[in-house]
Formats: sequence, structure tokens, C-alpha cells
Amino acid sequence: MPEEQIQTPMILAFDYTYLKLLGEGANGKTWLARSKIDGNLVAIKELKTALMEDLKALELFKREAETLQSLSVPGVPTFYKSIFPEDDDVDACYLVQEYVPYPSIQERLNQDGAFSEADTLQIMAHLANTLLILQTKYTPPIIHRDIKPSNILYQKNESGSIQLALIDFGAVANPQKRTGGSTIAGTFGYMAPEQLQGECSIQSDFYALGATAIHMLTNVSPYTMPTDVFRLDYKPVLREKAPNTSPQMIELLDMLIAVKASGRPQTASDLLKAIQNVQAHKSPRAVVKKNEPSSPAPFSKLSRFFGASYSSNSPEFLTTPSKETWKTSDGIARGYKVMRNGAYAVEYTFKHKNIMYVGIDSLCVASITKNIKFPIVCTVSFNPEDPHINYLKTLVSAQGTPLYTNSNPRM
Repeated sequence: MPEEQIQTPMILAFDYTYLKLLGEGANGKTWLARSKIDGNLVAIKELKTALMEDLKALELFKREAETLQSLSVPGVPTFYKSIFPEDDDVDACYLVQEYVPYPSIQERLNQDGAFSEADTLQIMAHLANTLLILQTKYTPPIIHRDIKPSNILYQKNESGSIQLALIDFGAVANPQKRTGGSTIAGTFGYMAPEQLQGECSIQSDFYALGATAIHMLTNVSPYTMPTDVFRLDYKPVLREKAPNTSPQMIELLDMLIAVKASGRPQTASDLLKAIQNVQAHKSPRAVVKKNEPSSPAPFSKLSRFFGASYSSNSPEFLTTPSKETWKTSDGIARGYKVMRNGAYAVEYTFKHKNIMYVGIDSLCVASITKNIKFPIVCTVSFNPEDPHINYLKTLVSAQGTPLYTNSNPRM
């Protein structure tokens, strides 16, 4: 549709200009728009109330807005505002979010075909990190309920690093806020068996992640694959489309799409560990034996810049968003290293304005650090004495309790 023929709804026209249609569903559309206030691009999700068959779509839309408003999670587009007009003459509701310019994994599949096992695992690990925050930072945990290729935006840089965004929280659920046993939300083929009965848990998202991985490896929707009493019979398709899939990967997929939630990883930390095991060519169920000494989580590949100067030409290696007063940001502490002077250097990453930043902070918390299982949620803040330098402010346990809080930055 030519840009000049697109009409911005009157209720939005003062602040935004519609540019083009990004997507369309049964009850509405998603538009790319430009803010007249700061010139930034935004994504505007529009729900047409006249197209709704019942009030369930409006309820889910409001729940999505309420959830996004409370979120501050790397890998989830920033929420700006929602509009629910009370005027009967206005036949739509709107949700305005940060625009993420990446194609979806579904679009990548349509264009380029199946993903490699290595890329699939890398994407799964990133999503597991996002789920780790959603399911540990928030009480009760936030359950997406509709993880699938079209709801994951993806970009791989020339350096090999990837950027992801999990979108469309329209089916979001809270396990302690039941809406009735008959409530079914999600997409067939990716929904865990319990979702078909109106139930959900954090393990429901793990099932969807497994089904998404199967789709990525085979470029075949799990919706088209046969099932045997709720068990997805994916292996014949996998043998045909991805015959070189490793036994460890197959074991991981079997674990994630187990019929009963009890057969899947029980926490997001367990999920991430299982994925990392397969990346290391181990069984996803591999654990450290009790008689083996635990060792620090190694620095990730991002830390090859350690000890070197940061380059403004490599955004992923910047320590702080330049000339910003962003105050605090949620991130992930990925590992630590004991320095020659005995200090503990902790590596962390955080996202600001759609760019991933990396930092290393020196902490005097040896007794605590030895007991931390990385990766772990953290909070990053700028140094008030020099806003071009950030520091690790808080480390948070899997139960959501602070393990370390730095209220007096030393830098």
C-alpha cells in the first residue's frame, strides 16, 4: 500500500504517522509508524473491536498491555503506551512499542530454509536467558504461552553474534491468576498438552521452545506432524530433513516436548544448562558430580576484548551507551574470572535501545561468587561520577533475592 494512501487513525495522528503495514491477524493489524515527538520508529498493534467474536480478544489485549508496561527485559521490545478509547465512535484499541527491525525466524525459514543445529542452539540459549528473567525476576513468573518462529525476531551479525526479540505477549499468562479451566491460548503445534486443557506453567514455554527448535531444524511446522496421544512424532521428519542432528540434540528435544510438564526442565536455569550441555556436545541431562569441585563459569566469547580498548565501531563491545543518562538496566551476568590480585571480575551484558553492551566489573565478593551459578540476572547502572562508565549494581539469585548490591561504585 503506498505510503500516501495510509491514513493514521485520528486518535493517534497528533503523535504518530503510519508508514506501512507490518502484519495482520484475525482481529487487527500491526503498523510501522514514526513518532512526531522524537522521530523514532515504533510498532503500533491495533485491535479492531468490531472484528472481535467475543470479549476474550479484548481481555487478552489488555493483559498484554498490562504485562508489557511492567516489563524491563533484554530481548523484549520496550513498551511505550496503550490506548483504550472510551468513545463509542472509536472502534479500535492500540499498543505502542519499540520497533525492532529484524525479520522473524519464520521469515528466515521461508527465505533461507532450515537452520543449522549450532544456530538453533544459539537462538535457544538466548531465548532461555529471556525466559530466565521473565520467570525469576517477576513474582509470579510471566509465561509467554505463544513462543513460535513468527514471534521471534532474529538477526545475525557479521561477527557471528545474534540479536533476538521475543514479541506478541497477547497470550501471556500468570499461573497464579487463573482465568478459568476452559481458557486456551497459544498456537497449535507449539502448545504443550496442558495448554489444550486450559492449564499452563513455565514448562509450557519450554515445550514451545522445543517445538520451535524442531521447526527450525526441519523447516516443517510441528502442526503438520503426527501425534501419538499428545506426543509429537517429529523424528521421521527430522531424519529426512536434518539427518545429521546430533544424539544430544535429539535428547534435548525429547526432554523439552515431554507430554508431562514434570518431564521437562523444572526451571529456566535448568533449561539453560541443558542447552549449554548440548552446545558442549554433552547430554542435556549431564550434571556435575557431587565429589567434583565446582569451577567458575568461564567468560563467554564476548570477553575476547578483555584488556583491550573498546571500539565505537563495534557496538557489542561498548561498555556504556555513549552520552546517555539511562540510570539502570536489567542484564545477565555470564561468568567470572579470578584475577592475579585476587579480585573477582564478573562479565555481564545488557541491552539499551536495541544494542547489546558488554562490561566487566571487579567485585570483592569472593565468598559469594563461589556459590553463584552463572548465568544469573543482574542490574547494571551508570557511574554518577562518570556517566560514560557503567558498573554491576546487583546480582540476583534464581529465587529473586539480591546476592550482591553495590550502592557505592568504586570506579
